[in-house]
Amino acid sequence: MLLIADGGSTKADWAVLEDNGQVRLLSSEGFNPNQHDAQQIALKLAGDPALMALAEQVSSVRYFGSGCSSPELKAIAGAGLRAFFKHASIEVDHDVQAAALAVCGNTPGIACILGTGSNACYFDGRHAQPARSGLGYILGDEGSGTWFGKRLVTRYLYGLMPDDLSREFDKHYALTRDEVIRRVYRESGANNWLASFAPFLSMHREHPWILETLDAGFAEFFELCVRPIQVPTPLPVHFVGSIAHAFQPELIRTGTRLGQPVGTILQKPIEGLVRHFRQLH
Repeated sequence: MLLIADGGSTKADWAVLEDNGQVRLLSSEGFNPNQHDAQQIALKLAGDPALMALAEQVSSVRYFGSGCSSPELKAIAGAGLRAFFKHASIEVDHDVQAAALAVCGNTPGIACILGTGSNACYFDGRHAQPARSGLGYILGDEGSGTWFGKRLVTRYLYGLMPDDLSREFDKHYALTRDEVIRRVYRESGANNWLASFAPFLSMHREHPWILETLDAGFAEFFELCVRPIQVPTPLPVHFVGSIAHAFQPELIRTGTRLGQPVGTILQKPIEGLVRHFRQLH
């Protein structure tokens, strides 16, 4: 039994490929080796009843995870997975590789992630090539849910959000400066907490200030993460992730304005990964 995972910091999608060819899809809480050690990862896995039911049956795990960008971080994720799936061979790769396989298949292209975090890469048809993006939510994650959440919260606290939106934001969240400082600087999961404000953008997506904010975030992503990617010929820019999927018109509009045509947009790469691995087996 093969278990495939597309693991984000907030949520993980799993696909069980049975030996008879049947496929089952599951979801669980996500993790990130930048924020969780191997023991914490194993405990998160053990807290999911559906995964617990599979733990002794799985023979192979292909895990594509947020934050699994270096040998050291892959080793942390791998150790947590091995502690839980004790009888399975474990392979860990970056979630950018999962995105590339899902949206590009075996064709070269530029593959991007816009979800809780963000990243981009050139995919040569087999492997996602290293890129300079993916610096995490403090230094990077341009155009992501975390980036937008941070922008909303700071503009609200600075009094720079338009009055009508500020009243709506206050009605939904009633934030105080002390609470923000505590959640961002003193508690874990600050990136996920910041990303939880992104739905406010969707609720007010027709407001000019929100449209400007979306354009600013997506433009920063294209300029800092996509444009520097060196490609042999012009290639389409494909996306996976909740933010890319939720704001397709705005993303496409910004890409067109910047001369970066947008190709495929998927909310989740797991179905593309299933197609890929079914072809291999």
